[in-house]
Amino acid sequence: MLNILIAEGTPAVWQAERAGFGLPSNFSLLAAAVRLHQPDSRCTPVNIADGEPLPFGVTFSDFDGVMFPGSPLHIYDPDSCVARQIDFARAAFTAGVPVWGSCWGLLDLPRFSGEALAHLAACFSN
Repeated sequence: MLNILIAEGTPAVWQAERAGFGLPSNFSLLAAAVRLHQPDSRCTPVNIADGEPLPFGVTFSDFDGVMFPGSPLHIYDPDSCVARQIDFARAAFTAGVPVWGSCWGLLDLPRFSGEALAHLAACFSN
């Protein structure tokens, strides 16, 4: 069974506003996409914008990969929500777990060392 951590980059307050308009969360959209191809997958959400930690006793190595969806935040804003996301992404890369990013997640990648980018390139070349 595939076990994916989905690192939500949208603050919970903004997610509630989106839900009020009937819009699904980034987590639910990504989890649905993963399960479309791997129906028995387990997707675990963590709201990194709000500083939510990994579940107690869980490490990055417990996951087959980490997904970073889009976020309404801007990667270059000097904001604590952004800083927490960058720190979390850096920790995921350091742990060596495969990382996938879309939109905001892709903008986060240049913040990391060449080693992390080389690791990502190797993942995509297979």
